[in-house]
Amino acid sequence: MSTEQTQIFHSDQLHWKEVDVRGTPMMEARTMNGEHGIYSAFYRLPRGTEIRPHRHESWVQVMVIEGCMRVTAASGTELIKAGDCYVVPPGGRHAEQSVEDTLVLVVSPDP
Repeated sequence: MSTEQTQIFHSDQLHWKEVDVRGTPMMEARTMNGEHGIYSAFYRLPRGTEIRPHRHESWVQVMVIEGCMRVTAASGTELIKAGDCYVVPPGGRHAEQSVEDTLVLVVSPDP
């Protein structure tokens, strides 16, 4: 992707592929892959998808675009619905479960 031009990502033109996220299969469509030191991607999580407790080396921001997620962290368990987001600090332990079919946008420093 050129970093000199504005990039438009129409939802019906995203390139989806199956990936394994910490042992959980899901669909991913990357939008940035290291440009400007940022990684971002959309993920589709079918209802009931669980991502076991884990940590990230750096911060991670997750915005729920559609659906609803249950996020469990040191601060407790929260339901995060469409339009909400959460930020996990470096080293923050957390787990996620989709309460319904869910679409999220994940942004973090390039891993």
